Order: sequence, then C-alpha cells, then structure tokens
Amino acid sequence: RSSSEPRQRPEYVRKMSVLDINAPYIPITVGSNVCFPPSGTTPIIFIFGGPGSGKGRIVANLRSMFGMKLISAENIVLKYLPKKVQHFITLSTANDIAELVKREPSHVPLDWVLRLIQHIIMADPHHVYIVDLIPNLKWLVRNTSLVKECAAELAAFEEKTPASFAIHLSLTEDSLNKTLDYSHKVVCVPQGATVADEADSTRTKRRFQLHEGAIQPFLTYFSSLGRLVTMDVSSGASEPIWDCIHKFFIDQSLPAQVLVDSVVVFAMGGQDGGVL
Repeated sequence: RSSSEPRQRPEYVRKMSVLDINAPYIPITVGSNVCFPPSGTTPIIFIFGGPGSGKGRIVANLRSMFGMKLISAENIVLKYLPKKVQHFITLSTANDIAELVKREPSHVPLDWVLRLIQHIIMADPHHVYIVDLIPNLKWLVRNTSLVKECAAELAAFEEKTPASFAIHLSLTEDSLNKTLDYSHKVVCVPQGATVADEADSTRTKRRFQLHEGAIQPFLTYFSSLGRLVTMDVSSGASEPIWDCIHKFFIDQSLPAQVLVDSVVVFAMGGQDGGVL
C-alpha cells in the first residue's frame, strides 16, 4: 500500500501515564478511522471540551508545540456577524450582537459558520487546524440554529475540507463536582458574608450541563464515522493529561516544532529528607 495513504487501525482503548507512579492513568479511546491525512491534504481537527476539561490549556499547548492554528466559532460569530447584517443594523458591541442573536437566532446558522471556517482554511491550507466549534458564551450555546443536529452541515463542509478527526475531552459531572467541591470549599464563613465561590461553582455546573447537551450531535457524527478520539480527563491531572495528548500526536507522526526537555528529579529520604 502507498505510504501516502492514511493509516487505518482497529478501534482500541489504551492507558498512559507519566513516570510518577502516583500519577493517574489517562484512558484514551481512538476510533478505527482516526488518522492524519496524506501529504497535500490539510489536517483539520475538531475539539470538544466543556468547563473543567482543561481545553484552553490543551489548545494553547497544541498551538505552541505543533504550530496548530486555532479557529474559534465563537470568535467568527463576533467578528463576521456585524458585517453580515451591516446593511440593516449596526452592531457596535458584543452586547449588541448578543441581543440580536437572542431575538433572531436564525442570523447564526451552523452552515454559515462552517462556510466561514472553510474559507479560512482554504485561503491558507498549509497548516494543521484545530477547530473549536462549540462556543463558551451561553447565548450562543443556546442558539438552536448553531447548536443542532449537524450531520448534513458537517457532510457538506467535508466535501471540500474533510475533517481528520475530532477530540472529545470527556469529563463526568461527578468528577467536575468533586473538583469544584475541593477547590471552592468554604471552611468558615463569617456571618453575613457572601459566598462568591459557591455561586461560581453553581454557574460552572450549569455551564457544564448546557455544554454536554450541546456537543452530543457532533460527537455522534464523528463517532459514527470512526473518527472520534475520546480522552477521559476526569482526573484533572493536567500534566499526565497533556503527556497523553502529546504522545497521541507524536504517534500520528506529527513533528513537534518546540523541543520539550524532560527533567527527572530524585528526592532522597533519610535525615536529610528533601535534600537533592
């Protein structure tokens, strides 16, 4: 078989961890058709991850290490919607955009956003693109013209710009709750004091539930094609999670543009415990 053809593999589950014996294992499930495209085809990777998944840090690392270019659907809406409607309304602020979209959700259809993403990629195809399709803004996530059953729109997108695969940074609500309970626990609250951290925790949980509902049609689309990578990030252990993602992309023969030096530290016990 030609070396330029994409590699196929059976679906499998593997676990990885860093050298620390106390580090959690990070399960990753890779679909049977997950692979980087042959030379000359633009790699396009969709990424899905809600509050608490560490998606922002992971995307930043991917951009830094592998030179990936990020396309954010949220940023596209904020940038291009004012131009789209400029002939009959002026949108000067993000609040103006939000109010219009809340009144008339049809101004932000999924196929329009995907066409803009496609134009960006086709205008500069010599990069690896990572596409963050689900917005963080609540009024956009709730937009039923944008977040909806997506099979037809994604299939049309892939006619000219086929997606390589999608990554789902999977997090259970129970794991999110444990993390929030630990990080926002209030030991002693003076009488009459407000508990801002608890309010933040509640908002995060609601955002998580909203996001989980929004991504399901997109996960179903990629999973049905065998092009979904699911990584369990419930442990919240950022370094082992990044180690797992980094190794996955190295396994795909994607060259790193930034050399990462690993340092192994040995701590000595005894009377001088902690002295290196």
